[in-house]
Amino acid sequence: GAAMGTGAFTSVEADREVSVDVQNDQNSYLALEPVDADGDTVDEGRTPEAQSDPFAVIDEDTGRLNLNITALNSEAETVIDNVFQIANFGTDEVTVTIEQTGADEDVLSFEDQDGNSLDEGEGVDLDDGESLIVRIIADTAGVDPGDDIIDSITVVGNGRGDGS
Repeated sequence: GAAMGTGAFTSVEADREVSVDVQNDQNSYLALEPVDADGDTVDEGRTPEAQSDPFAVIDEDTGRLNLNITALNSEAETVIDNVFQIANFGTDEVTVTIEQTGADEDVLSFEDQDGNSLDEGEGVDLDDGESLIVRIIADTAGVDPGDDIIDSITVVGNGRGDGS
């Protein structure tokens, strides 16, 4: 009897070239950019009279968006419109949420300019090429002056994963 081959193999090793580039927050798939009072993207966000630094700025060393809000009233609700923009430069729709870590994660909430929540567990859908402007709502009831409110935020863009 003639032996028939099965086409099976024990191992394969195939080298391929890969190109991976890391971009700053302004030029990445999910881009983050400071905006001015009108919601137009700028190098540095607007600086209110009560603080010396802008609300949002791209760090020159890291290329990452940094937020700086230093003059919230205690025992008050403060709404800060036009803090930064999130743009989807990928090729698919994503659901954008903002996760936060810190001392009191219930103090800040995040919305788009239409009032849709960006908080974890909710989110806003962004098609490829679309963007939204983020506003921050701070409710400092029960927060003493000098208390730490938040350590960091993570902007998350989750794709649908079905190619549509």
